[in-house]
Amino acid sequence: MKKLFRFIDRMSAIYLIVVFTALVLAFAFAYALLTPINHGIKPSDAETLWEALPNSIYFSVITISSLGFGDFHPVGIAKILVCCQVLVGLLFLGIVVSKLVSSKSNYLLRRIYSSDMHLRLTTFSVGLDEITKEYSGLKKRVSALSDDDNTRLFGGRQCNIHEDVVSRVSGLRRFLSHESEQGEPFRDCNPASFARTLEDLRDLLVVLSSKPSIRILRHKGNVKRLRNTSRAASAIVSIVVDSGEARLEAIGAEIKKLSERLWNVADSN
Repeated sequence: MKKLFRFIDRMSAIYLIVVFTALVLAFAFAYALLTPINHGIKPSDAETLWEALPNSIYFSVITISSLGFGDFHPVGIAKILVCCQVLVGLLFLGIVVSKLVSSKSNYLLRRIYSSDMHLRLTTFSVGLDEITKEYSGLKKRVSALSDDDNTRLFGGRQCNIHEDVVSRVSGLRRFLSHESEQGEPFRDCNPASFARTLEDLRDLLVVLSSKPSIRILRHKGNVKRLRNTSRAASAIVSIVVDSGEARLEAIGAEIKKLSERLWNVADSN
């Protein structure tokens, strides 16, 4: 159902005109075919399709628009066609009216949505950049850590930096998944905002998967967290693949390779 709503939302004015014309002509030809065998429209003395076609087109137009002047009426099988055409016409005209009325509001909503997406992606980007810098600094001096730093790398769930990594990457995955299900974020938001966030995620995965400390890999909790991070990053890639943006897909391909490398690093313990 969501896909249907998205499809309707994307319909252009030209597309609607083409569909309307096609519907009118399709039903008109059906009436014209049935009229010579007394299952089309009356009154009519047409004996061939082409003789019946002009009145059939006229009848099709007034039927799909629910006018029904009464100068022609359906008989036989055409009664079923008329019922179908009236329902299709009401639905179609409803779509046209709703799009005309909501065109301005849709534009404003997209502007608001785009601004909100940009703000939230920036927040994710800043968070990923901060955790990357902190983790990189801890790795460089892992052999001479203070007690506080040691707790940050090897402590419990409340203070472990690996838990923060999982939380931020999983949070980004949930956010992108939800937005992709509810709307079209890659169409409504500037791709550059997504690119910056994905680049920060890529940089984090580079730090996590490059030259891991044996001490980190011997910690079972950390190994599990690294695997969870890899899973979340892979899930993000599967969402980005459908973006249709070459730049985002290229960054996604890098993230996929890094997430696989991170999984292999965690699995090598």
